[in-house]
Amino acid sequence: MSIPSPLYQDLMPSIRIAGASVLLLSLFVSPAHSQAPPPASRPGATAVAASDTTATARIIREIAANQRAMTDLAWLTYNIGPRLTGSDKLVRAHAWAESTLVARGAANVHREAYTFGRSWTRGPATARFLTQNGDPIALAALGWSKPTPGPVKGDVLMVTGKTAGDLEKYFGQFKGRIVIYGDMPPWDADSLNLNAVRDRLAVAIRDEGATAFLASAGKREGLTMTGGPVWRLGTWSPQVPFAFVSTKDFAAIRRAAGSGEKVTLEINLPSSTSTAPVQAYNTIAEIPGTDLASEMVIIGAHIDSWDLGTAPRTTAPESSRSSRPCVRYRRPA
Repeated sequence: MSIPSPLYQDLMPSIRIAGASVLLLSLFVSPAHSQAPPPASRPGATAVAASDTTATARIIREIAANQRAMTDLAWLTYNIGPRLTGSDKLVRAHAWAESTLVARGAANVHREAYTFGRSWTRGPATARFLTQNGDPIALAALGWSKPTPGPVKGDVLMVTGKTAGDLEKYFGQFKGRIVIYGDMPPWDADSLNLNAVRDRLAVAIRDEGATAFLASAGKREGLTMTGGPVWRLGTWSPQVPFAFVSTKDFAAIRRAAGSGEKVTLEINLPSSTSTAPVQAYNTIAEIPGTDLASEMVIIGAHIDSWDLGTAPRTTAPESSRSSRPCVRYRRPA
């Protein structure tokens, strides 16, 4: 995150930096300090460069000379790394954010705690074919899903059908199986019934004692990155050990199962969940204004990331550059 130098202080209302985990600064110029742009330099022009003496030009020069966005981005992604909510690395990221804000002149820098829920830590997931070619399978556990009790084996059952009614035949077949979904009914006029059947399938997969549920990651280059915790998937998500498989490997499983071959897999999805809810934090800081000190701009950003990556294109840039002003309002008297 880049904090403005004192140059900006006479150009800004009070800023309160806050966020679902951390905070950056957008640069706002008070209308009182802005100058009307010169007329368009040619027919059809929609914008012109600011005069070298305007407040905007001063800010641009300061950013060009002293911007720290890439340095901050590198620190978050390389020095700290993945920052899953509830993890020690996210706590490290908050500590870094606070020390950086203080060093760059922010006021009232502090951390506000809230109860997040139980933390979750993945272990090294592994899988392989016990039939077919015996190859390893690339996969990653869905966040906050249940672990397997060590390596487990199971035959694949592929659920598939053209209508919601076609899925009824699979009830009673899930015990000990590794379940995948093949071609499923389309979302059409029967979608309400299909939703209900999928919810029932999820319950049956759990209650009948399926070994695990696998789904395609749907990503290129063999990635198994998953984008959220189990509770975000909704009621169709089976509450059993759940993993996303690389697109290529999932296609191999589907091809074999769809051709009528017996497909037996061994999978191991270790993970641990804290026994009690953990504390998570927002880091808060302020930059007092001058002529508009009675007003406030709140800017927020995430500093966390999914644990399989460092979010160099999403939350990390939010925390290293100005991007997300949330609201401007007058502070109550």
